[in-house]
Amino acid sequence: MKKVLSVLLIIVLISTFSSCTNKPDTQVDSKMEYAEFEWPDSEIAKLIPVPKSNIGYIYWAEDYGFVIYVANTTADDYAEYVKACEESGFTIDGRKGDDFFWADNENGYQVTVRLQEDDVMFIRMDDPEDEFLDDSTEDLETESVPEQTDSSVESVSDQSGESNDISTEASTTKPPQSLYYSTNTLEQAKEGNLGIYSYKRSGSNYDLYWIIDFDEGCAYYFTYGNNNGICDRVMIDNGNLNSYVTVTYHDGDSSWQYGLCFKRVRQPDRLIQSESNGTQYEFIATDLNDALKIRDSMKIVNY
Repeated sequence: MKKVLSVLLIIVLISTFSSCTNKPDTQVDSKMEYAEFEWPDSEIAKLIPVPKSNIGYIYWAEDYGFVIYVANTTADDYAEYVKACEESGFTIDGRKGDDFFWADNENGYQVTVRLQEDDVMFIRMDDPEDEFLDDSTEDLETESVPEQTDSSVESVSDQSGESNDISTEASTTKPPQSLYYSTNTLEQAKEGNLGIYSYKRSGSNYDLYWIIDFDEGCAYYFTYGNNNGICDRVMIDNGNLNSYVTVTYHDGDSSWQYGLCFKRVRQPDRLIQSESNGTQYEFIATDLNDALKIRDSMKIVNY
């Protein structure tokens, strides 16, 4: 008999959008039930160890990656699992703390592990980023590099009497620039819980937008190009774009939640919106000023 643990964790995301009410046509509230599960048999799943506990929930699993919640995982179990991931080769460009870990292996596969409340371990695997994302990330880093001043240089002597070249203006470089799609610098944007971000998904007849505003603690969703004049404003419940941010709609006696996350951990130029059945939609970073102008031309409806 399976031992089943239940926690209320609603992550219901947009699937089909209504041009009239700006809400998804499908709104599903569900419980995530932790039960016995089988570790995926995909090649990407074989790159990391199988966790000690086989009680959990497979949120989605494809050949290119997966998200699995593993229950009955203590802090010691988490630490042992992180060590096993490192021993499996995930040691490149990583960060580690008491309850989080992410790193790449030499082939660019990325694992993310987080210890959550109630002894639940979040595991996410992603395949190597594609060529488009490589180019996009390089452009972002170029935008955010501090600029050197173009002023003339003069020679001065330090206390040792040696000559040094310094700028006739301030000797420090300019601060890092904010990104075109966020109020953050690239390093700040990678944190996934600061400032404002804007994303767009282009459709054949109209575009769909998310503006995620951590300063206000809310997110805005609207469509543009279909004569819609309504923008939804929903509060951010919790989360981080490196794992999931959840927002909750409240409409009378009904309520439902959506979740959003970066396509790849600490790479904020793409946003993924997923359905509970694993279907995913990708949004691309878009100019923040343009998105804000469209939003401000619309009627804001609070949920």
